[in-house]
Amino acid sequence: MNSKKFVRTSQCYNPSFNIGSNYDCIWLYDSKPQFELEKLSQIQILLNNNSPSLNYCPICQNKTFYVIYRQVVDAAYEEVQFRIIDQISQTYQQQDSNEILQIMFLSNEEEEKKKVFYLIQENCSTENSRQRSNFEQTSIINNKYRFHNPPLFDFEKDSENTITTFRDYFSNNSIHFFFIFIKFERTDIMIQRITKIIKKIYHLERNRIALIVNQCECEQYQKLELQKRFSYFGFKTIEFFSNDSPQDICNALFKTLENVDAQRFDFSNTIFEQENEIADQQQQQMKENLINVSKQIEADQIQKFKTQMAQDKEQQEILNREIRDLEETLYKKREQQRDISYKIRQDQQELYDWERQYRKFKY
Repeated sequence: MNSKKFVRTSQCYNPSFNIGSNYDCIWLYDSKPQFELEKLSQIQILLNNNSPSLNYCPICQNKTFYVIYRQVVDAAYEEVQFRIIDQISQTYQQQDSNEILQIMFLSNEEEEKKKVFYLIQENCSTENSRQRSNFEQTSIINNKYRFHNPPLFDFEKDSENTITTFRDYFSNNSIHFFFIFIKFERTDIMIQRITKIIKKIYHLERNRIALIVNQCECEQYQKLELQKRFSYFGFKTIEFFSNDSPQDICNALFKTLENVDAQRFDFSNTIFEQENEIADQQQQQMKENLINVSKQIEADQIQKFKTQMAQDKEQQEILNREIRDLEETLYKKREQQRDISYKIRQDQQELYDWERQYRKFKY
């Protein structure tokens, strides 16, 4: 981006910002009326100015340079375009992996969740599972599925660390579907356990979440009654496992996953919101702030012009009145001058007549 030179003179009314003169320092500032530097944001701008201001950058301690506001807006647009292109590139790079449906098991009880995970790995895969930190992944199942077994979805002991662990994992792995595992107990206890999990992913699509009730040795009518009680949560399906064979369990899971596409969960507005999503929102907000600042500067300049114009008109009117007063005074002075000139001519004529009479009398 080739930027124009901006030289601050008494006749230049272009609005400007200050930017750190050190090329490693790219913090953008706006000068307050008190000549203080107010930090706006960090943005890469090509400097091509030879007119440092009297302000000093609080970060690099070097004198700051003036940058016209158009440069700031252009730089913001360039940054947004770069992010869009980068996102498109990442999308194409992840296209192959996104075709594999990524399924995660969630539970605040480890035993049954882990048992089903290994059951799938042992019965449906010819390769070993992979370990990533505290997370396990199966190999690709049936050329279309990969299952993830995370740590317990329990936030009571070490909430901040657990949130960070899951957030980082979701950032590096696309997850398209959740199975929530609970052990069969009293209905109120099961609802309490489900609620503890759901409230952390409340804004996610419920048709991409299924419930598995383990060790459920009850009659069919009881299962129907539980399905009615759990329908409040809006799960895609509710499955009950007891002494089912490994094949029946796998078939039930795969049936639930039918017609589920590889659409990545959007964790916005959850505790797992990704840092890059936050950065994109901040970038968008920064762009809007910069545009608003430039508009405000333009509005302020227009207002200054209008105020100056009104003052100039007022001064012009004062000068016009003074000119009229002076012209009136000049007219009166000229009248006085004419009267005096006329009197002088009369006096001269009278003097001439007296002198002539005096000469006659003398001779």
